Amino acid sequence: HEKTPEQRIPIEAIKAGASCEIDRKTLYRGFQKTGLCYGDYFQGLKQIWGNNEEALGLICIPRAYEDELSSYTLHPALTDAALQTVAGIASHPDDTAGRPLLVPFAVESVEILHPPEASGYAYITTAGPHRFHLAISDETGRVCVKFRDVSFKVLPEPLQDFFYEPRRVRAEEEHDLMTGTRYPEGEKDDTPSLPGLRTPDLSLTTEEVETLPADAPEDRPGNPVLSDGTDPRTAAVEKIIAACVSDVLGVEIEEIDREGQFSDYGVDSLTGIRLVNKVTSIFDITLRITIIFDYANIKELASYLCAEYREKISEIVSENIREEHSEPPEITTSDILFHEEHITKPESPLSDIAIIGMSGRFPDADNIWEFWQNLAAGKDSVTGIPEERRNAGGYYEPEPDRTYSIRGGFLKDIDKFDPLFFNMSGREAELTDPRQRIFLQECWAALEDAGYAGEAVSGMRCGVFAGVSEGDYQTRMEQAGVDTEPQTFWGNAASVLVSRIAYFLNLKGPAVAIDTACSSSLTAVHLACQSIRSGESEMALAGGVFVCITPRYYILAGNAGMLSSEGRCKAFDDSADGFVPGEGVAALILKPLDTAVKDGDHIYGVIKGSGLNQDGKTNGITAPSALSQTTLELSVYEKSGIHPGTITYVETHGTGTKLGDPIEIEALTKAFGKYTDKKGYCAVGSVKTNIGHAAAASGAASLIKVLLSFKYKQIPPSLNFKQENAYIRFRETPFYVNTRLQDWKSQENTPTRAAVSSFGFSGTNAHLVIEEYRHEQLSVSNEPQIILLSAKTRERLRAYAEKVADFLEKHKGLQGDFILRDMAWTLQTAREAMEERLAAVVSDPDELTEKLRRFAEGQRDTENLYFGNGFADKAGSADLFEENDVTSLIRKRENSKLAQLWVSGVKIDWNLLYSEQQRPGRMPLPTYPFAKERYWPEKPIVNRQPSTVSQQSLHPMIDSNESTLEEQCFKKVFQKEDFYLKDHIVGGEVLLPGAAFLEMARAAGNLARRTLRVKKLTNVIWTAPLKIGDTPKEVFISLWPDEERVEYEMVTISDGNGHRQVHARGKLIYENDRLADAERVDIEAIRDRCPERMTPEECYSLFQARGLRYGPAFQTIEDLWFNGSEALSHLRLPQQFRNDFHRFVLHPLLTDGAWQTLIGLADRSTEGTLYVPFALGETIVIRPLTQACYAYASDSSGGSRVRKFNIDILDETGQVLVKMKEFSMKAVSDANTANDDNMLQLLHRLAQGEINTEDVRLRV
Repeated sequence: HEKTPEQRIPIEAIKAGASCEIDRKTLYRGFQKTGLCYGDYFQGLKQIWGNNEEALGLICIPRAYEDELSSYTLHPALTDAALQTVAGIASHPDDTAGRPLLVPFAVESVEILHPPEASGYAYITTAGPHRFHLAISDETGRVCVKFRDVSFKVLPEPLQDFFYEPRRVRAEEEHDLMTGTRYPEGEKDDTPSLPGLRTPDLSLTTEEVETLPADAPEDRPGNPVLSDGTDPRTAAVEKIIAACVSDVLGVEIEEIDREGQFSDYGVDSLTGIRLVNKVTSIFDITLRITIIFDYANIKELASYLCAEYREKISEIVSENIREEHSEPPEITTSDILFHEEHITKPESPLSDIAIIGMSGRFPDADNIWEFWQNLAAGKDSVTGIPEERRNAGGYYEPEPDRTYSIRGGFLKDIDKFDPLFFNMSGREAELTDPRQRIFLQECWAALEDAGYAGEAVSGMRCGVFAGVSEGDYQTRMEQAGVDTEPQTFWGNAASVLVSRIAYFLNLKGPAVAIDTACSSSLTAVHLACQSIRSGESEMALAGGVFVCITPRYYILAGNAGMLSSEGRCKAFDDSADGFVPGEGVAALILKPLDTAVKDGDHIYGVIKGSGLNQDGKTNGITAPSALSQTTLELSVYEKSGIHPGTITYVETHGTGTKLGDPIEIEALTKAFGKYTDKKGYCAVGSVKTNIGHAAAASGAASLIKVLLSFKYKQIPPSLNFKQENAYIRFRETPFYVNTRLQDWKSQENTPTRAAVSSFGFSGTNAHLVIEEYRHEQLSVSNEPQIILLSAKTRERLRAYAEKVADFLEKHKGLQGDFILRDMAWTLQTAREAMEERLAAVVSDPDELTEKLRRFAEGQRDTENLYFGNGFADKAGSADLFEENDVTSLIRKRENSKLAQLWVSGVKIDWNLLYSEQQRPGRMPLPTYPFAKERYWPEKPIVNRQPSTVSQQSLHPMIDSNESTLEEQCFKKVFQKEDFYLKDHIVGGEVLLPGAAFLEMARAAGNLARRTLRVKKLTNVIWTAPLKIGDTPKEVFISLWPDEERVEYEMVTISDGNGHRQVHARGKLIYENDRLADAERVDIEAIRDRCPERMTPEECYSLFQARGLRYGPAFQTIEDLWFNGSEALSHLRLPQQFRNDFHRFVLHPLLTDGAWQTLIGLADRSTEGTLYVPFALGETIVIRPLTQACYAYASDSSGGSRVRKFNIDILDETGQVLVKMKEFSMKAVSDANTANDDNMLQLLHRLAQGEINTEDVRLRV
């Protein structure tokens, strides 16, 4: 990794130029006379050499305290000794007569280049009245720390008098002060007290600081022009400042003395801010607020302004002041060390931009590494429309009668997304264009690859620029009959595509969606570079996305005659007849090169220059212009200073059109011909021959191809080229089509360079020049390293471990660039620490691979591998944290203890593990493994027979409101084809599951009372099973208020005699619809307590043996752990039922799955006995169920003859969603199935207090 050149203090030269030399004894005796008494701890200044402008001090940490050095970056004793060096400037410290007492009160910036050593030098130089620059070096003069603009304040005279006169120091007291010891307790101080004396406030309030100008330039005093009454300009400025003072302080202007101190008129920090702001607004300049401390009266301040802002002042006072020519000033040590490099200024127009992170998905490639393997192998990823696009949900249906080509490059899993990671609901995910979703994930991956995801970029001026065209997902939703909701509006807006990641990460730079057709994403890269160079962004994310949801794009492009009839991109070939659509998504992270080098970023390549232009009027609105392309390319080469003779590869636009390809080569030939007459030295190729034309993402795909070629030092073949286009004569150009994988050799003393072109049919052209970055090779370390991984859930953490293990095996020994130390550093400092954590202490990649494989497979006892939940375990780590000071553990290299602390949630500054000189660099590593959950609008299912259910149904389980003035009532018509019936067979009968009754009651309660939500269901009893035959059956839900609760009953009415059969009843409790505080359950701890495990196949075999046949819809258990008193299951909603999942809160399939968990607690002596739900004491709805969740069941019988259970349903992080208390089941046999209704109704009446126990005894 490239290092910043070291700066040094010329020690011997400064000593030689010193006018005075002061030893330690003289120095601290002088300090004491000024009222500054230092004990041993702060007597670290041994010698000073100084003159009127600068001083050099020999400093050290007192020997008794040297062992503290490792605990500090800036040791206070060393820093204070450096500040004491100010005594060497201007006057001898022994000359105390009339000398003011100065104390430091502000510093503009501190830059730490290296940790200071126990001894070294301090160099200090003047920067203005009572302002200094300070540097601390080691003993050789190498600069370690720079303090810029240290301001000292003169203490008021009363306080100096207090130090100088009233208090006389006794000899024994002087000894105590000098040694740093306290005065003996109990002895009285006979010094008179000074009740009226207050220590002055030397600080600014938060409000005052916030009003300071953020971009104040350096206000150097120079040599102020002193007003002697003859200079009209200075006199005019004095009058203006006096008027400002009068206005701010309310003092009559006649009473103001030009030479009187501002403090004499009552100027303090607050009024000083107002005064400075007023002056700056009048003269239209920018001043530091401390200027009134440096130039303490009107005369001095006016002189300074006239000297420093001549032109501005002349404009205001209408005087033309002619400046005299002067010789350039001599460059001093101060100029070298303290020039204004720390001030953020706009980059120069063509400053280099580094690409430090990237991520992407392309046809046949889920990441950029798979993308490279396909490119290097010369793989053609263009295919016919995949089967899943044709049939899965009917969301891609090509129409051959309207388009002559249905081949293309297609992304996998465009319907998959991980909403939990991005704090989105499943419903919002479904309503959001997949382009937003996949671009969001790739943005995170690119930032993570760069080392800046999560909190690292929050609040940063990071721009987001993305190429994106008009989408067609909303058309697909309309075809599927999806209800329009507010999320549909912004979920399908191109403008929101770029702002999604800005919103999620709190990015403050510009977020711009760009549509210039085919050149969109390379235009985005160019605009990102401009934003960085202008200072608008300090970092930028650029890329693009293109996905075909419906056949619309194919139909329109086919009608325009643009598509290849063969369905192959044949760039530069004579048989080329059009382009082939391709899909893709890509994101790149850009940063100023010098900043990236300084920050130790991994650099994929360096953008030397880029540009845009427009074709204007051509032969047709989509026709390209060779002249425009040549003009653009020449402009980029000229501005970037890159000679095309050093460019050895061009990633062309290369779409495979008969005329477009020759025009592109003609333009390049003319541009290169201005610089060189060499022939056939520069390779050309087109990624579109591999993946098709990814439209808005194509330029980013081309750029990533070049960056990967830099990394692997190879140029991949361009495909489908057999005979050159008749309109191109390559032998007369600098170019040749590269048709094989060839090594890319760099020229001597010149980095490997390439150009990338992207030309939109909109007429907007983009061109870019990029070169390789040569990283410094570091030696491999064999020391044990701490490798960290984290994820949102344990499932994702296992997937992450598997992903990293795969990476290690694939990259084993690859080009010798794998360094375990860099990997550890990257994962420690450049990744967000999430809930579920893993830490491994390893010495080589093979050991790490083995440990990760074992964890991914579920093996728990692996030496030096630790895992846990950093949020749930944090409280439990307190004891461990108290015993082990983190800093001490780092110093002792207690890697295992550090790893355990981190997985337990303790925050650790991993930077302390590495010295500044040996700090590793970031490296590309696998990024977060997002969950792949399907969110897609399915086509409406046609009912197999007429049904009363309509698209306007109130809820999936409530069809209509049947209320009258006498009764609040809702109705649902069930058919045995309904998903919650056909897969729920009990004793050979199709029964409505008990879980369905719960959701029906909850939904009816919400419909009946709009202002409040049902939060609890209590006293629930299932009184009779509801059998569904071939005839649809109507179920009525009746509700009526009962004090603060609402009672409900679910009944069917016989067609013949009108008999009402009650199937379930209970009570509803309403509350405000607000989220309760999150309660978490430690899922991993429960698993640890449950040694027994059951597979889904074993579970459902047991159910079938008991007479309960669950079809695929109800087989939601993915895993089951249990012991004698508790059980835990992992549940997942089947894919085909996710379309309307958002309309449920207690989804019947998941609720039933939670009850199925009790199979782990079943009495083995009752095998073969069928149980069905009987009663449920209370259900508390905290949050809606999630599509993947856990159910935790425990026995709550407490000695009762009837077994009861408590069941909590949790999300995958352990957060409680629903709590069920005292759930009980009853055994069902053929003898009592049809005859127990009366008994159950009697028990219900008893529970309600409608009858007394004596009545029960008589009736039983």
